[in-house]
Amino acid sequence: MRRYFCRIVILFGLLYAFGLAAPRMLRAQETQGPLPATPPQTPPLEPPPITHSADGVRSNPLPPRTSIVGAWRLNLDNSDDGRKKLEQAQAKSQNSAGRSGNPRVSGPGSPSPYPGGGGGGTGNGGGMGGGGRQSGANQVSDSDRGILRELTDPPEGLNIMQKDPKGGEVDLTDDMARKRVFFTDGRKTEKSKDDSYQEIDAKWDGKSLISEEKTSRGKFSRTFELAPNGQQLYETVRIDASVYSGKGSGPQVYIQYVYDADQGDSR
Repeated sequence: MRRYFCRIVILFGLLYAFGLAAPRMLRAQETQGPLPATPPQTPPLEPPPITHSADGVRSNPLPPRTSIVGAWRLNLDNSDDGRKKLEQAQAKSQNSAGRSGNPRVSGPGSPSPYPGGGGGGTGNGGGMGGGGRQSGANQVSDSDRGILRELTDPPEGLNIMQKDPKGGEVDLTDDMARKRVFFTDGRKTEKSKDDSYQEIDAKWDGKSLISEEKTSRGKFSRTFELAPNGQQLYETVRIDASVYSGKGSGPQVYIQYVYDADQGDSR
């Protein structure tokens, strides 16, 4: 009797243990199946490499500038052809004078960007390139010819420096060893003895620097302003007709040169 009772107790114990284990087994069977794919590993972000041009100058974009101060390199693709624009204006002036019955004398060959006509002409009143000289009101001084060359042949590189916080003096030097000192505080400018150094009257218009200059024949100006992107400098040259025509007849000439921020200048 006791042996029978022990068997019943063991049987009930087994049934109780099975009842406890069955739900776990069922849940385990439900979760079996393919394991979820491992999420792709994102490589750690690295800073962009610093690249250099062939001459070793850093070529990564610099932060936008906030003024015209700094070193700049001429962007030929975005700049006007100064000589071509002046030639076109001179041709219009000559055509206008011819229609009015007072043609100007010019040498043979293509028009020159300087008053006087052709680039290779000779003879009376011939082109300045051929050594010809104009007379009377159209006489062109060596100084005037030099100014026109400077206005139509921009330097490949220039550097602008503000001498004092108030901006009373701004120095511009270029890659041709020329220095232009712009005074915006009204101080008296001294006449230069050579082309390497000049003092120029100027004024500020906001952050733009505007020169007020003249030749023996007329007036011209240069405006230096920062582009909206802060990475370029615009130089806009305005030349009155009297500077290149001598008679004052003809359109004003506007030439714009675009300079990129020099990547070697960290300011």
